[in-house]
Amino acid sequence: MDEPAIRDVLGPVTAGGIPPTGLPEFWDLEAGDGGGAEVYGDALGLAFNRFPPGQILDHVAELARRTGAAVRRRSCSRPPPSPEARSSS
Repeated sequence: MDEPAIRDVLGPVTAGGIPPTGLPEFWDLEAGDGGGAEVYGDALGLAFNRFPPGQILDHVAELARRTGAAVRRRSCSRPPPSPEARSSS
């Protein structure tokens, strides 16, 4: 991934800012809509944890668009509702 693109896209929503050289091992993102996320990794690949829909997801999508990176969902924190639960709603 392109480090300048990471800085351009994630820098404005990085809590405390990104250091002038290199990338931290992990850092927090905070968006204007109140959403936040944890970021782990380096310029070879980043993992985003616990982010809600909204501006943070917009930044992740923009970073993927600018760098040509793939976005994969590794796990789901909430299983899908059972057929019984769906029919009772």
